[in-house]
Amino acid sequence: MGSSNVTLYAKWTINQYTISFNSNGGSSVTAITQDYGTTVSEPAAPTRTGYTFAGWYSDSALTTAYTFTTMSAENITLYAKWTALPTYTVSYNGNGNTGGSAPTDSNAYYQDDTVTVLGNTGNLTKTGYTFAGWNTAANGSGDSYNAGDTFQMGTANRILYAQWSANDYYVYYTNNTGTGSQTDSNNPYNIGEIVTVLDKGSMAKEGYTFTGWNTAANGSGTAYAPAATFSMPGADVTLYAQWTAIATHAPTITVQPQDMMAAVGEQASFDVEYTGFPEPDFQWQLSTNNGRKWSNIAGANSDTYITPAATSKMNGYKYRVKLSNNLGSVISEAATLTVSAAPAAVADVSITKTGIYNLATNTVTWTITLSNSGPDAAEGVVVADNLSNNCRVLSVTTGYNYKISGKKVIFEIGTLGNGSSVEITVIEALVIRATGEVTNTATVTTTSYDPDLTNNTDTKSITIL
Repeated sequence: MGSSNVTLYAKWTINQYTISFNSNGGSSVTAITQDYGTTVSEPAAPTRTGYTFAGWYSDSALTTAYTFTTMSAENITLYAKWTALPTYTVSYNGNGNTGGSAPTDSNAYYQDDTVTVLGNTGNLTKTGYTFAGWNTAANGSGDSYNAGDTFQMGTANRILYAQWSANDYYVYYTNNTGTGSQTDSNNPYNIGEIVTVLDKGSMAKEGYTFTGWNTAANGSGTAYAPAATFSMPGADVTLYAQWTAIATHAPTITVQPQDMMAAVGEQASFDVEYTGFPEPDFQWQLSTNNGRKWSNIAGANSDTYITPAATSKMNGYKYRVKLSNNLGSVISEAATLTVSAAPAAVADVSITKTGIYNLATNTVTWTITLSNSGPDAAEGVVVADNLSNNCRVLSVTTGYNYKISGKKVIFEIGTLGNGSSVEITVIEALVIRATGEVTNTATVTTTSYDPDLTNNTDTKSITIL
């Protein structure tokens, strides 16, 4: 001890403390050891699959959140708090399947997880269709996937719908012991499409009549008539022609051959109408002595016989036909050919007319057109136009002589060359204004030979309002 008082001062050394981290299942975090009172920085957050880090807590019950400031005067342990991420599912829908089952994916996916698309492991089937993968929309308008494809999980459950491709099916027509064929140009069909049944096409069967179609060759299935319709099933359809045997009988004549006329150089045609099955054979016969003796005409073996060019010698010839099958035969009545002298000229005059009613003038204007389409000029051509009832002639436009005789206007055309035509206009005034029809008939005649008289008259009516 010296000769004076001494004061001693305490010396302090700062302590260090440690913060330890319990990640509660997350990635590890390195403990922090620092001097007391120094600033402590929060470490990088740990990670944990399927969770979001929600901060550090000073108690294991995670009731008191910890704030990083300065190092306390004690060692402590902090506990990580986690918030579980939502999970999503992928399900599969058969989308109208008629068999099998949709696959099941039991996984729970987090956002952005990779999903591998399953195949048709449940053997889904749909009548009339083939499985064609998956789509996020039932109608196929979404994203399409095949087995083994992948996609990233979003933030909602995902449904994948089976997609179906319609199969092609065919309708076949078979002649069913007949001949010929029929093909449906509308093939192929999809299930549910409407099929319109065709006719027999070129199919035939000797001795039988076609009576329709059936789905069974023996007729025990579903019957369809031509033009009937059905909905295409999920399978090909074969339609078998159905045949009904024709009743056999000996030939009979329903219409006898008729007498015919022909000018020298022209041909005549004789016809017979008949029934009979099997189809009969025909043999036309000729008699040149008024039916006392008959001889077969070579090559005349159909239901129609056309003579050679007529000569004057053939006038009075008679023709008949014999019809025969294995059940019998019949001979027709005789028909006579009358041969006239060859005409000096051949014309073919024709007449047509049109009419228009004029309400303001109470008149009808008739336009008559006369033509000759024959090979020769027509001589002595005359047109007679019959006046309508309650009418009188106002005017006539023509370059030919005409006269009015009673209710007729007669035009003397004279010669009308082949290929020529003439137009005549007749205006009639209605004596009494009335409603109803006004009728007018015009006729053309010629002194030349005109083989076709069906076009020599034309009648027209006009409605008067």
